[in-house]
Amino acid sequence: MKIVFFSCNSNTHNPQTFLIKTLPSWQSKWNDFKSKYPEHEFITISQLPALFMPENTIICDRDDSKEFAMKIASYNPDLVIPLSFWTDLFDWLPVKDSLIALELRKMNIPCIANSVDTSMICFNKAETQNFFNANNFLQPKSLYVNHDLFFCGGNRKEIKYNVYKEAIISQISNLNFPLIIKDPVSLSSYGMTVVNTKGEAINYLYSKKNSSDRLIQEFIDGENIGVEVYGAFSYENGKQEYHCHVLPPFTFTTNQYGITSPKLSLKYGPVILNEKLHGKLEETINKLAIKLKLQGAAQIDLILKNEEFYIIEINPRLSGMTTCCCESAEKNLYELIFELLIEKKSYNKKIYKPVINMKLPLMEYSDLEKLKELPFICFINQINNLEAKQEREKGYCEIIISGKGNEELKSNLNLLHEKFPLFVDKELIIKAQTLINKWTK
Repeated sequence: MKIVFFSCNSNTHNPQTFLIKTLPSWQSKWNDFKSKYPEHEFITISQLPALFMPENTIICDRDDSKEFAMKIASYNPDLVIPLSFWTDLFDWLPVKDSLIALELRKMNIPCIANSVDTSMICFNKAETQNFFNANNFLQPKSLYVNHDLFFCGGNRKEIKYNVYKEAIISQISNLNFPLIIKDPVSLSSYGMTVVNTKGEAINYLYSKKNSSDRLIQEFIDGENIGVEVYGAFSYENGKQEYHCHVLPPFTFTTNQYGITSPKLSLKYGPVILNEKLHGKLEETINKLAIKLKLQGAAQIDLILKNEEFYIIEINPRLSGMTTCCCESAEKNLYELIFELLIEKKSYNKKIYKPVINMKLPLMEYSDLEKLKELPFICFINQINNLEAKQEREKGYCEIIISGKGNEELKSNLNLLHEKFPLFVDKELIIKAQTLINKWTK
């Protein structure tokens, strides 16, 4: 088989100023992967910055989805799989993946990618909520606010009284505080606000911060759970069959307001749930995958409270949790995708080892090399944006620490601080160990 992996983008990236350093390199991972499957031919095609891609990736400069698809088709693949991630400001790359897949399917080229309808449901959080309601998935109670209607289409003079605004304010009273107010199409908690009273909610809606449609949602005070699922269709015995595999759950930290802070968040897992909860979680994710017809990789955010799982959102793409899952399973990213989507393997829960993901300040490449010498550092990915004007936008160094068990993992965290005290704050280590202890009591 000739298999093409592709990654799209919609933002401008200058390879001279947007610097990425990964250890082990994606090229080495790619070489290891190809050596395991010599009977297949693999090709990677990507737009910049080509995250998750080897150095010899074919760079595509065509933004139009049809032209991108034509570029892929020129290599006559037997199968195509997207490996897109996310980009600022909108999490819409899965939609572009679907548009490319649509064009490929018109050319009779199989593609393990979501339909445009599926990606659009996931892209717009309001549509996601509608999908949850229609299919009886448990979710936080929410209220959608149309920006144009709230402000009367630019304060049209012929409208003397805004009934829609009155209705929204009235409906806010039916929600339980605190509330989370968020942009329905943003990502990674950007622009998200927590309000504790009706007055705060109204003040926000009248403020300059309210610059587009908004989703107002009850805050569920529970445990944050993230799950990746890999799904694909195939033809067996003349019938179309759907297969999906649910990976073990991970947890992640939030800030003081209960909001995910991507550069400050810790990810830990796999977390161990009792048999009843584990069964309920798998049942929920499987039902979700089947109803949405998820194809490829997807990550689902949930909140566990009172032994119930509330679904928050769906990211139909590779996520910040993907590399954690890979390192926990001791699988190469390309290998994991190939085995779960093409070979349709199922992993035994016993293969997973505990890992924790954290973000460190930017480091010199020589320091990164020294960091990788530590045997328990299994993944390093540093992104440095030299053109960034604000400190928070300059980038970070992401690392994954592993251990044979949780006690070893905690010891490795202490050793990491001892070896790199200038980059690894002691408070961060304590926070990570506290998170591990919370799930291993």
